Amino acid sequence: MSSPRFSRRLLQQQARRARRKALESRASDEAVVRSGAGGGLAWRLVPLRGRFLAPFTKLILAALPDHPASFSAVDVAVACQEAEAAVGGDPPCNPAEIMDLLVSRGLVEWSADGFRKRQRRMRPRA
Repeated sequence: MSSPRFSRRLLQQQARRARRKALESRASDEAVVRSGAGGGLAWRLVPLRGRFLAPFTKLILAALPDHPASFSAVDVAVACQEAEAAVGGDPPCNPAEIMDLLVSRGLVEWSADGFRKRQRRMRPRA
């Protein structure tokens, strides 16, 4: 029969190993995202007003019309080609990935006549 002290120590060691492995895997996941190896150009991180966008994606977002005007996926594809010509993309620009990123980050929303940039609300000064 094993002593309770031995089994408690063994459980503590196993818990420490599990925590260490979880920290190492979390650190390696963050390193992949930082390096940009996890996806296309849209996922290379550069801060933009609290959100993270690639410089390439910022070019496309700037080329799209501002809030009251709407745009379609064709406009995004044209802006994507223009940005690719200006910067030279490797891997090539994927308009669907760019639109998915802009919608998921809340920068663009769907309206009745197409997509539209979200109107920026001014923050009250404290």
